[in-house]
Amino acid sequence: MELVREEELDNSIQIVYLPHYPVLRESSSTSKLRVVFNASSLTSNNIFLNSHFHIGPKILNDLVCIILNWRLPRFVYMPDIEKIIRNFFVDARDCTSQRILWGSSDNNVVAYLLLTLTYGTACASYLANKIIKQLTHDEGNKFTLNKSILERNIYVDDIMFGADTKVQAKQKRQKVSQLMEAGGFHLRKWAFDDFELLEDCPSGKYERTIEFLLSEDAKFKVLSLFWDPESHSFHIKVTPPSVETPTKRIVLSLIAELFDPMGWLTPVIQVDKLLMEEVWIRKLD
Repeated sequence: MELVREEELDNSIQIVYLPHYPVLRESSSTSKLRVVFNASSLTSNNIFLNSHFHIGPKILNDLVCIILNWRLPRFVYMPDIEKIIRNFFVDARDCTSQRILWGSSDNNVVAYLLLTLTYGTACASYLANKIIKQLTHDEGNKFTLNKSILERNIYVDDIMFGADTKVQAKQKRQKVSQLMEAGGFHLRKWAFDDFELLEDCPSGKYERTIEFLLSEDAKFKVLSLFWDPESHSFHIKVTPPSVETPTKRIVLSLIAELFDPMGWLTPVIQVDKLLMEEVWIRKLD
């Protein structure tokens, strides 16, 4: 971002100031404190920035297919793209719609322009993934065997791939990294199921999700699921609210919070839904 000079504070017809606030995630292995921007906040004329954007067509790959394909090879990797949204500059003419206010060290409020794509805008997810697909189209022919990985095995900023031998897996890792570097992207937070897969990597270039020997409870977060690389099993974390008397609203809220793309929890969730249906029928009677 860059500072808005005083003479430029009011020289644009379209000016939008985005509210922003910090979100603390203790479980994160990299950025524990993140900034969230709210482009759906009403402005002074009772409209919001996101109402001016097209969300874009759905271009994300199917989540179930990605997970199934990822578990086919014997050895697997899963890095994520560092700050994927922040890798793309916005046209200078549109940056006035991405201003923020910040308190300076001398207690004055100053304005900044956000120069890159901003997470919280309705179009950010589509634009980021569209650019990755464009990179695959432009540079993929140089890495023919790995082009399909970015075409089929990527979900937002997570890339999931592997091979049946360690040699093949390492070769794929190098080629995928080179393909992403051709677009200026850095891969980090590498998850893996064997420490030899990254033993030849210089420290600092390939940040590991876990740097030490896997403990008994060590699990990687894979597309909002927890994956145990030792047992090759998936886990779903549930934190029920600590209430003495669970109400219908609390139960429905807990059911809605469960992320189960593969349908593994259907036998359990179905019982809860039937219970809620029975409560509703009794209420009608």
